[in-house]
Amino acid sequence: MEASPPEPQPFSSSAVSGENSGISLAFEATPEAEPVADAPSAPVLIAAPQATAPEAPNEDTSTTRIQPGRRKAVKLPELGKWTAAQLKGNPDPMAQALGKLLTQGVTSALYLPMKPPPAGQKVPYFEGSAFIGSPFKERVWRGLKWDPKVVPQLWNVFLKTGLVELTPPGNHTVATSNRNVVRAAFGISLEEYLILVRVGSLKACRGVLALVSQQSVLREVEALVSTLEAPVPAVKKSA
Repeated sequence: MEASPPEPQPFSSSAVSGENSGISLAFEATPEAEPVADAPSAPVLIAAPQATAPEAPNEDTSTTRIQPGRRKAVKLPELGKWTAAQLKGNPDPMAQALGKLLTQGVTSALYLPMKPPPAGQKVPYFEGSAFIGSPFKERVWRGLKWDPKVVPQLWNVFLKTGLVELTPPGNHTVATSNRNVVRAAFGISLEEYLILVRVGSLKACRGVLALVSQQSVLREVEALVSTLEAPVPAVKKSA
């Protein structure tokens, strides 16, 4: 009998707050993450809040009529909306890198800060908080979450490199491949490229930046990795 895969190490985090001109976010500083063991089956990769299941119909012993169920609407959280001017004047290294990438081919971007794992879980997740670019992408990205446990192969590569490019599929492709599932979850069209890049260092990951473009900007992103990994400058307190 084969031994079961090792469990991921417990996760702990300490909040690092920062205020900056134009962008105000709460970041999570975390220790080095552990790889996630491959799972034989996986739930949905990206979880956006959905309407709750219909209520059970009222039982009526005097008739066979079935009472219609009712669905409760769930309001999706609003995303912060960045502008190029806000990014340009912001001291945050991520803002500076993103501002430059927008001039090099990136058309839309979503920032997903790292969140502590849910109760009873050991692996953190990432949740969209702010974007810049296409209004269509905004509608797709509202409420979007990335659970690394779902596609462990992608997560383990991401841990090692901090950067993953998901290129458009070819003429012959498997719809359920890791690449296609992730691209579909982020609302990426057949012609678009998607890059997921770590914000912060491996030992102090702040989150993930999803970058969308019409052509590959891999080299441009690689040239800015050191900027994206840089810590947020400390805010000087006024006397």
